[in-house]
This record gives sequence, structure tokens and C-alpha cells, in this order.
Amino acid sequence: MAQLTCQMLCAGYDGRPVLQDLSFELLAGDYLCIVGENGSGKSTLMKTILGLQMPISGRILTGDGLRKNEIGYLPQQTVVQKDFPASVREIVLSGCQGRCGSRPFYNKEEKQLAAETMDKMQITQLARRCYRTLSGGQQQRVAIARALAADPEVEAIYIATPNTLHYENCKLCLEQGKHVLCEKPFTISPEQAQQLYRLAEEKHLFLMEAFWIWLLPLYDRLRQILAADTIGELKQITCQYGFVASGARKDRKFDSGLGGGALLDIGIYNLGFLRILTGQDPEKVETKVVHINEYGTDDYSRLVLTYPGGCMAESVQTIGQELERNARILGTKGSIFLPDFQHAETMTLEVEGKEPEVIRCPVDINGFEYEIREASRCVKLGRTGSDRYTPQDSLALTRLMYDTRMSWGMKFAGEV
Repeated sequence: MAQLTCQMLCAGYDGRPVLQDLSFELLAGDYLCIVGENGSGKSTLMKTILGLQMPISGRILTGDGLRKNEIGYLPQQTVVQKDFPASVREIVLSGCQGRCGSRPFYNKEEKQLAAETMDKMQITQLARRCYRTLSGGQQQRVAIARALAADPEVEAIYIATPNTLHYENCKLCLEQGKHVLCEKPFTISPEQAQQLYRLAEEKHLFLMEAFWIWLLPLYDRLRQILAADTIGELKQITCQYGFVASGARKDRKFDSGLGGGALLDIGIYNLGFLRILTGQDPEKVETKVVHINEYGTDDYSRLVLTYPGGCMAESVQTIGQELERNARILGTKGSIFLPDFQHAETMTLEVEGKEPEVIRCPVDINGFEYEIREASRCVKLGRTGSDRYTPQDSLALTRLMYDTRMSWGMKFAGEV
């Protein structure tokens, strides 16, 4: 039995056929290559099969266990171009596909829901625009609108957009009454962060930066060791993180308009790790080395931070060379070594007069589950912020990275 069947299909726009009398069958495991010149109807066929538009005549049937909303689409263009062959209205409407069941069209209520969602996201004027022609910010508004159309009762939204879009995206979601978990770095400036946390308080909604390593079991154990004064007073900390990016990934990592650069992308792990250990803001931050690349963003920096009590820390972050993500903590009575302080599951504790102890705290899944659990816990308790990774911690890291960038004279494209 065929999984997909087209019978005498006629498809086009506004009643004007682009392709006519098309019939074919696809069985499980079949491959079908559709070849044609520009304007011959290839994208129109895909949009019709996907249910993004109705056929003028003919039928599209699914069978052998395949449902219409299970058909996927991989665009021919790169992810950077986002060349999805559909208008804004069609994409937002597609969020309602799960409601349609076997019905091959959108009803009046679903169309009204899509219209209301576009109005909320302030994209009604873009309804007929092709998705690929939109700016990055507009595309994110469309994506949020589609999510809301899929389920208006959704309680929380996870923001994982480019850094410079975090503020606008979080603000939009909070204004629509949704709890928010936002990918790190939270915002590109402390002023933006303060405004968002203030808005969450006013709306009585939960908001947290998704800084996942803060909540790892190994760091709970590490905090206990430090609180017990097992290695004495902290004297020196070193940590490093580096990798190489190429092609489109390199362009994205360094794009000034997206808030790129090594400091915000991976340096936050180093600086967050130092805050986990010290629980304080540094008294002094010195940039020993920084390299600003042709994109206008940093690809390497080495920072030396001095904390209250005299503890010195060195942080190296780079997107240009491979560095092991290790860290070493020296105290007056012992030391701790972490072979991987980001995906932290193991550390070695050495205390004077004792054999080295290897401590293992494996994660349950991949480490990201802890921030999801924390967000869920806080929402259930009616909190507007976490009492484990607090808004104050988030603001402190945001301010530290912002002040460091400003000392380099590194502003992002469009940043005042």
C-alpha cells in the first residue's frame, strides 16, 4: 500500500494552476526526484503536500500508517538563508496542524487563532511576506507565533535564539503571559537583564537564564567541599575552554549582529564557574590578552580576576584553537582538579596527608535536565525566579561580561 498518493493533482495560487494532472505513488522506502525549471511548481507541490495550501483539484492521500502531519521538509538552502517556501501566515497556520487530524484544511477557528496570534506578535502586516525575506528578529516572532498557535495554553517557552534577540524574545513571551527559560548569555547588557527580571516580577511569571552547569550534581558536591573548608582558603583558580569553528558555524559564532564572540559564547562558562566557587564579584578584572577578529568580535582572551580575600583566577576562552575544558582549584590545605568543568561529572580531591580521592557525580541524562527540573519546580511553587541560580547571579555575570567587552571597546552591530 502506498504511503503517499497524488491523484490528478492541480495546484497553484488564487485559482491559477501552476502544475496540472500530476499523479504518482510513493511506497515506504521509495525515493522520488522532482526536477524542473524555476517557476515550474516544485515548491508549490511541496506546500500542497505539506498542507500549507489547498489543491485546486485532485487529491493527496496518505496511507500505510503515514499521517499528513508526519511529512517533513528539508529546504534546499542553508540554515542561514532559511528558505522555507511559505508565507508568514502559512507558517503560523501550520502550528494548527495537530488540531486538524485527518481534515485536510484549516477551519474558521484555526484561521482566527492564527490571526490573533500574529496580532499579538505584531506581525499581521507581514502575513503575506515570504519567510526567507524577513529579518532575524521578524523570523523569531513568526516562530513564537507558530508555537502559540500550536497550543495557546502553553505555559512556558524556551528561548534559544541568537544572543542579540534574547531581550526582545523574552519580553514578547512575558508580555503574552508565558514563563520563560532563556539560553545563556541572558542578554547583551545588564540594563536589558534588569528590565526583563523586573517585568517578570510585575507579571508574576517565572524567568531564568538557562545556565545549565550551575545546577549539575558535581557542583552541589563541590560547594559542600568548599563550605566544609576541606581545601582551606581559596588561593588560585585556573580554567580554560576552546574549540575551532569553521564555515557557517564560524560565521554565526562571530557575527557581531548576533552578539557573537568567544566571551559570550563560552567565556560565560568560565566566569560562571568562578562565581560558583567564590560566590562573589571580582574586585579587579585585567585583560592580559584579547584578539578582535575581522568580524569585530573576540576569538581569544585571557583574563586575570582578583576576588575578595586575595584569590586569583585565570580564565582563557577561545574559538580558534582546541583546549581541554579543565580547571584547577588551589587552596591553603589542598586542591581540586576537574578534567572537564563544563560537562562536569568527575573531580579529583587532594588534601594534605591523604590519598587523592576521585569523586564522581554522573548526570541522569545529559546535564540539561536539571535546568528544566528547576524551572518546573519554580513554576509549580509560584516563584518568579530561581533561588538556586538567582536573578542576582545572572545579572552579575551579564554585568561582568558587558564591562569586559566595553573595556575592549567591542560593541555589537547596532549597539549604542
